[in-house]
Amino acid sequence: MHANNSPEKFQLSFELHFPHGLREIPFYSEALGATETQRFCNDDGSLHVLELSLNGIVFHLHEDNGDHRLTPPQVKGVTATLEIWTPEPDVLYARAIAAGAVPLSPMQDYEYGYRQGEFQDPIGHRWIVQCRI
Repeated sequence: MHANNSPEKFQLSFELHFPHGLREIPFYSEALGATETQRFCNDDGSLHVLELSLNGIVFHLHEDNGDHRLTPPQVKGVTATLEIWTPEPDVLYARAIAAGAVPLSPMQDYEYGYRQGEFQDPIGHRWIVQCRI
């Protein structure tokens, strides 16, 4: 194994998909505090790829362009649930709802030692915000 390929050198990232034709996707910056680092647009000005950074984790929003990238509306369900660990999940949950997320499960304490709430973002992706209690 090469020294720079050790597991502790890797960082997990993700790519979320959205329907073709969107020009802006403000939810991730407004609700989660993500910062746009790069964007690629189609000839008509619509978004093709939006690169964002969230606490140092780079992720992409990529339009559905007819290949294997499926959006939640296409599958009429969830393609993944993303989980955010934060010391103040209630604050992040409230920001997400204020920015247009749909509440799915209110913030609450669970017997397994987590405080969690779940919401669906405006594109249809599901998120859980949580902390250990």
